[in-house]
Amino acid sequence: MAALTPLPGAPSGVLGLLNLHGTMLVAVDPRPRLGLSAPAMHAQQRLLVVSARTHYVLWVDEVEGIVSARAQDVDGIEIAAGGMPAPWIVRLDGEVIPVLSPEVLDPGPIVRPASERAP
Repeated sequence: MAALTPLPGAPSGVLGLLNLHGTMLVAVDPRPRLGLSAPAMHAQQRLLVVSARTHYVLWVDEVEGIVSARAQDVDGIEIAAGGMPAPWIVRLDGEVIPVLSPEVLDPGPIVRPASERAP
């Protein structure tokens, strides 16, 4: 696992910052939004670069594979409360797979370049 710079006072699920080739990206742990506890970090876990409202990295335990899904294989989940982290499911080969929403997990603009800060 890459070294992260902690962010004091960061919202729940924000682990810190990762310098990726000179670009600072916020590292997000999706577990709090999913009601899960976070295990200790270890070298086999992965960081995925995600593009939503902002760019960030998502901390996951493993990546089993990447699949392409057809639109007809994706179903929305209807629950009254908005902001669900997994608002869709995909049906592939007899399995039901939850699809995480990059927008719901996006932490938003937590850090800004120094040039954008007020003096």
